[in-house]
Amino acid sequence: MQENKNKHNTDLIVTIFMLVVVIVFWIQLTSLKTHRFYVHLDMIFPQFILICMLVLSLILLIKSFIKPDRKTLFVITNKKKLIIAVVAGILWVSLFSVLGFIISSLVIFTFLTIILEEKFENNPKKIILTVIVSLVMVLGVYFLFSIVLKVPLPKGFWA
Repeated sequence: MQENKNKHNTDLIVTIFMLVVVIVFWIQLTSLKTHRFYVHLDMIFPQFILICMLVLSLILLIKSFIKPDRKTLFVITNKKKLIIAVVAGILWVSLFSVLGFIISSLVIFTFLTIILEEKFENNPKKIILTVIVSLVMVLGVYFLFSIVLKVPLPKGFWA
């Protein structure tokens, strides 16, 4: 009986979180209409995404009552690694303005991969492979956002 007491309806929790996100972003989106740079066509894609999120959240809400997924929340097996990941995330965002997106992401992702991997072999080949994989991931995200989606990313103090 005690084991069931610690399990929560995770579908319902995710649904509530997603509905709050949809509401907050919808309010922010509608408040943009008062700005002078507002163009009606700029609203179509964000509204479409928010409506899709709303529909999927409502489907998940129905599922949460029909066939709930019950799990224990926040099972933390290694608190030290969790703290390292949170501090690295804060440091990553803090370094954007100084180092830019590419360098700060490369440093943090490489660091996190080395530190958080359970059985990391501390040999030069493994470290080089980790750096290469991190570089490919960071450059992929950079090109996707900056070139394809035209989203400006921080360039650092030298730009």
